[in-house]
Amino acid sequence: MTHYEKTILKMMMYYPTIFPTEFHCQNHLFLVIGTGYEWNKKGQLVDTLGVIKKIPDRSRKSVLPNIDKDTNKVLSSAGRMFFNSIGDNFTHLYYWSQYSRLDYILQDKVIPAKDWKTAIEWFCYKINHWSVDDYKRMMIGHYICYGLVYNNEIKRDLNEFKIIKKNCEKLLKKLEK
Repeated sequence: MTHYEKTILKMMMYYPTIFPTEFHCQNHLFLVIGTGYEWNKKGQLVDTLGVIKKIPDRSRKSVLPNIDKDTNKVLSSAGRMFFNSIGDNFTHLYYWSQYSRLDYILQDKVIPAKDWKTAIEWFCYKINHWSVDDYKRMMIGHYICYGLVYNNEIKRDLNEFKIIKKNCEKLLKKLEK
């Protein structure tokens, strides 16, 4: 198992409701600032705070029923239909900043290890696959199912999505070299 795979597994096992999929973990690792994850000299993201020390001794299957119960309490029936239509891969993308782990690569501050490079490419390809209209539909569904107001927020999120998409394109070109 690679360092990247262990990191993702630990996140999903310790916090299954926050990180139900690999994509949720990647969003957190690559874009969210202040998580305690930093690049080491080997080009791996490591937990500098030591929050997750080892993979817990429970199977992923034993955690899933609790996710379903918690999710059903939170989501309206319209929200459940929305999530069923897009699958588990949607998460509200965090904003790209100069402190994002991915931006460190664009700034030539780090060269990711092979397993991390592959994960970054997958993350960027997935984002580049979405159109702005796709993301807008997902965001509207996200806001509706949680009962949030989305007038100004959706505009901000769409502008940020365009920035993320553009930076992912730059990053993919850089990683190809």
